[in-house]
Amino acid sequence: MSRAASTPWGDLDECQAIEDDLACLAAGALPAGERARALAHAGSCPRCAAELAALAATADALRRLPAERPGVWTMQPSLQERQKFFTKSS
Repeated sequence: MSRAASTPWGDLDECQAIEDDLACLAAGALPAGERARALAHAGSCPRCAAELAALAATADALRRLPAERPGVWTMQPSLQERQKFFTKSS
């Protein structure tokens, strides 16, 4: 049986196994059992802890964005309206 590669930053096999879980954890979409496993690993692995912190900051920033900016696209003239303007000018 081969031994998992270990680095000062953690067990690479375990890191790879929870890589997707970290993104789901940061988004708040990880089931409880998997959440506990991912948090336990991140608690003992500086590399994954840093990755989780970065993902959590990104998820938090995305949550703070407004859901919709009404009127932004409607304020811009459509391509057809611009074409009409330039066609009339010629």
